[in-house]
Amino acid sequence: MDQQQQRFLYQIQEVGQQEQSKPSVLIGVLDASGSMSSYWSTLAVQYNKLKQLCGFADTITFDSRAYQKQNAEIDTNINKNGGGGTDITQAIIALNTTLQKYVDVPVTVIFVSDGEGNTNGIDKIIPPPMKFVNFICVGVGKGFPTFISMQLRQQFHKGDANVPPLFLVHNEGWQQNFVTQFEMLSQYISVKDPLKTSPCYEFPWDKETKQSFYPGQWVQSEEQFISINGENVFPTQMDMSKFLDLARYWLQNVQVKSLKQDATADAQIAYEELNRMRPQFVVAKKKLTFAQRMQENKLYEPLTVILRELKALGEQNFLKNLTPEEAAKRLAIGTQVGAYHNKAVQIRGLTVDEYLKDRDDFIKIISNIQLEPSDSERSVISLQNQKEVFMENDIVAGLQLCQSQYDLVTQLPVIGYGIFVKRFNGSMINPWLVQVTQMAKHHKYIDSLAVFNGENHLKLQIGDNEIENINCICPLYTEKDKDLAPLLQSRLFHILMTFNVMQNADTCFDTAYAAVLANSLLFLINQPDSQWKTELIQLIRQTYFITYVGKYNFYKNELIEKPATSLVTEHPDIKTKCEDPSKAILVLEMAKKDLQPEKIKEIAERIIIEAVGRVNDKQIEDYYIVKNVDNELVNQVFEKIEHDIFKIIPQNLLATFYTEQELKDFIVQQFDEAKKTIKFDVQIVLNEEAVLKFGHSKYNYQSLQKIYKYFVGEEFTFEFLTAAINHACRFTASVDRSTNPINFNLAEPEELVRRKKHSELISTNNIVQNVFNKVRPNLIDAFAKTHLAVLPTNLDHIKQVIQDQDLAAKYGFTLSDLLQNACLAVDCPHYLSYRPQLNQHLAIKLPIYGFHKAIKSSLNKSNEETFEIIKSGSVLTNGLKLQQVQIDELNDQREELLGNIQRFNNDIIQHQKVIFNLLFSIRTILLTLTLISSSMSLSQLQVNLIKKSFINLISFFRFIDSDSEILREQLKESTTDFEVRLNLTGFMQLKMDN
Repeated sequence: MDQQQQRFLYQIQEVGQQEQSKPSVLIGVLDASGSMSSYWSTLAVQYNKLKQLCGFADTITFDSRAYQKQNAEIDTNINKNGGGGTDITQAIIALNTTLQKYVDVPVTVIFVSDGEGNTNGIDKIIPPPMKFVNFICVGVGKGFPTFISMQLRQQFHKGDANVPPLFLVHNEGWQQNFVTQFEMLSQYISVKDPLKTSPCYEFPWDKETKQSFYPGQWVQSEEQFISINGENVFPTQMDMSKFLDLARYWLQNVQVKSLKQDATADAQIAYEELNRMRPQFVVAKKKLTFAQRMQENKLYEPLTVILRELKALGEQNFLKNLTPEEAAKRLAIGTQVGAYHNKAVQIRGLTVDEYLKDRDDFIKIISNIQLEPSDSERSVISLQNQKEVFMENDIVAGLQLCQSQYDLVTQLPVIGYGIFVKRFNGSMINPWLVQVTQMAKHHKYIDSLAVFNGENHLKLQIGDNEIENINCICPLYTEKDKDLAPLLQSRLFHILMTFNVMQNADTCFDTAYAAVLANSLLFLINQPDSQWKTELIQLIRQTYFITYVGKYNFYKNELIEKPATSLVTEHPDIKTKCEDPSKAILVLEMAKKDLQPEKIKEIAERIIIEAVGRVNDKQIEDYYIVKNVDNELVNQVFEKIEHDIFKIIPQNLLATFYTEQELKDFIVQQFDEAKKTIKFDVQIVLNEEAVLKFGHSKYNYQSLQKIYKYFVGEEFTFEFLTAAINHACRFTASVDRSTNPINFNLAEPEELVRRKKHSELISTNNIVQNVFNKVRPNLIDAFAKTHLAVLPTNLDHIKQVIQDQDLAAKYGFTLSDLLQNACLAVDCPHYLSYRPQLNQHLAIKLPIYGFHKAIKSSLNKSNEETFEIIKSGSVLTNGLKLQQVQIDELNDQREELLGNIQRFNNDIIQHQKVIFNLLFSIRTILLTLTLISSSMSLSQLQVNLIKKSFINLISFFRFIDSDSEILREQLKESTTDFEVRLNLTGFMQLKMDN
């Protein structure tokens, strides 16, 4: 922007008597879908606090529906607010309706969600003509619907452009993050009326002017003064704080625009203007002290982040091209004004108040300590050693600027030996679990800030296309540095080391430093002997005594007196705990000069045994292999057993076995008896390759041999390792390994494995399944033949048949007058036998679910219509449908039956004379029944007996096909008092019209 077009900056402020802020109506649109369950109680608490500030709230919670809660506290139980799917459209429709009540008053809408659901038609919703609406989004976690939310912001926001569009709640530390974000947005729920001004540009890219702005907004004018509510004001006197506020304001508006439009030109103009003004506030400094870095970081780091984002937008790296998660993170830059703030609010285990106390304690120590200059090696990056950092004149001023532990760990360097560590999930809460895999030999001393600024992984060239990897610092000191002890033993330094080792600023582990010393020692033990190795181990020893003098004395004494129990992970009855064998290795290294060789060997053996137990993930049999098995003999034995079992199975299967499981249990029982006679000659040998390959990169055969040899002077035997593995397999818990003696008699585990392998060999057969597969078709066939007709019954009939009144009372009935606990197939050996396992009994032949209900509901329908009702399962409770396999079986039965109909059709025609005689007999019976029923009332039992007689009589006709129309008509004519339903599976349902 050239000089002729220079615009002066003004921040709109009230002049004269200032107007008080007015509370707005709060409308919360809160996502109460199931995915919000873990967040809900925290959200409800924070939202209710916000509601109290406003005094009134109209709240909409939503899942797959929207729920209105006018001026009510939000229950912390999500199930009282939703808990289902996510339908944002329904929520916005409800919001639109709610807004119509408040068109003339200021409104603040808080939209909270963690994931995108249904948004169909959301862009077609037209908001009512509101006087004032601030629309603010709170994004929760990674799934926040960024683009939809910003679209809603553009649709509904009719208020202060200075209000941030998004407050982001990260997954990490989300509970504290909720508190922080709601505290930040609470300043935007009170509003003031816009002020009248002379014509001004809102943004540097604007071509048109406006004459109404809210207090706090930034505007530009080509005039050297503007009027606000009729009074002249001059350009705003800028400082770094105002400059940052201006940059944030421009950025967030460019970001929101970039979600829908091309904002390249706007971003470029904003970037150029801010860079033009930047030299007024940025003072170049050469070498900075810790305090100067803190001051510069506080001032310039947020600006650097904003400029970086504007530059990306100016290069068409628009938010609309990103994933919703990435877009949300970048939108939050404008809200938070600096990445460091995001991290600072994620502190969980260590509160900021606790940190500040630790910082102040450190300041007291460093203010009252006299440090002597040190000749320790300096960082190749910062050209300082640790003592020189602590001796800076303004160190206290720098510490006082560190308002959170994140400020501390990103600005106060830890200087020491460069190493590369592997970190695991467990090492986030247990620093002893880290593994050192590399220690620098060229760029030996480095500082933690260089690692941090290198995205926690420095790759330094050392020639011949080789690199040194560094992602952690191991501070090492000599006797000359013992005056550092009070500082190195402080909690503040342990916070630094916790972040350095574990990349975790959430808490303070005073063991993190010891853990990195121990694992560096473990790495060095595994290296070839050299002067470099010897010197570093000596530095580790000296550092340990400076930092941890006296701390591990109790553990050292327990390790010496009770080596086994001192290696237990953790147990309430044991006073020590060993988070990792590296801890015992470190303490043994510090104590070994005062110990006899026999005691060192005893401790070293227990370390090896426990290390094996920690990494072993196999069973003892996995370390042995079977050899010389006569497979032909094995198969012959199995075949004979199978044949013998098949011969002793009872012939009357259905009478013997009520369910398929009873048949299978019988076969299993017979096989279990037969197994007792099996004696195979199983020979096993130890799989030496498996033994030598146990463990992982930190503790394996090679590393444990080097540890043992380092302390004892010789390697352990292969038999010792085998015994340790056997011990680990027998006792998987650390406390059990420590309290049970190790067994060096390898014949015992070998015999145990031989028996297991013998059992495994026997279990490889399929005898039970083979016999069952052979016999099962016979059981199914017997079941099918005896369960063609399953007829409804009643309690009177049951009582007469079983003649046991108490037992009869236990029988339960279905809606179709079927029994729930007894078979109603007349020809079944278990007819009316009280058996709770009826479902398993009927499962022998897959039942047709809802058959009788379907028949009962379709007495006036054709067979084909009835069949479709059965197949659809529409009569079943809750609309249960048949599985495809059941439908397929119905179709198979239908095809089989139609085939039977075709085969029997000729027989029916040939015997038609006999059939007609039978029909005349039926008609006679029916006429008799009609006479009886007209002169007397039949009991239900008599009706059932007549039904049964009639069914037996007409069972000859169950295979009549559709071509026997004459026969069908005669049958219908003969049964005027009964309706006979013939169905496609051969079953019948009768209805008697009394």
